Amino acid sequence: VYFKNGCKPQYLTYTAPNHASIATGLLVESHGIVGNYFYDPTTNTTFDLFNSTQKEGVVNASLMGHFYNGEPIWLTNERGGYGRRSATLFWPTGSGHWPSAPHKPTLHRPWMEYENLSQWMNDFDEIMELFIRKKDPYNFVAWYIPEPDHSLHLNGFKNGKINEKLRELDLLVKYINDKLENNSDFSKRLNIILTADHGHAEVFRTFLSFFDQFL
Repeated sequence: VYFKNGCKPQYLTYTAPNHASIATGLLVESHGIVGNYFYDPTTNTTFDLFNSTQKEGVVNASLMGHFYNGEPIWLTNERGGYGRRSATLFWPTGSGHWPSAPHKPTLHRPWMEYENLSQWMNDFDEIMELFIRKKDPYNFVAWYIPEPDHSLHLNGFKNGKINEKLRELDLLVKYINDKLENNSDFSKRLNIILTADHGHAEVFRTFLSFFDQFL
């Protein structure tokens, strides 16, 4: 087990650009996902993966291929052949139509908001089943948990909500560890990368300028 303090996000506060960079190894201007929300004047389409505009059909439109460049690791894995299979569970950009065939992983579940510890545990149970099943097992899974990011955006650091979510995440990590300890043969073959896409900090709104208001 190796631990490294901190991360260096490609875009300081936005989820979608950083997840695309983690998956492709590319800078934001190269993979094309330049924000959580942006307008493409060439195609007259809007990217709004998290449906901040609440416009009908905008999430599905955000999965269209003209937004995406590069090759994410789940497609590189599948293109390696020999029965390799990838899954993306709720990973932002994981259901996008990327340029390289097969364009999407064998299994992909689009991003969704959920905050329930029991659901996270069920997700990991499914992930383990994907890896260890006898027929058509998977060898790569990208899984996104929207906490503590979601709670920090809504509440900041000071009302106690973040501590509640951190406790739940600690319980989830213990659950995962216990599951792996009970399946030592599988755990010896499994590599887990646990990372964040960006950090958070308390700031004072009166001292900030929002570029979106000017660009």
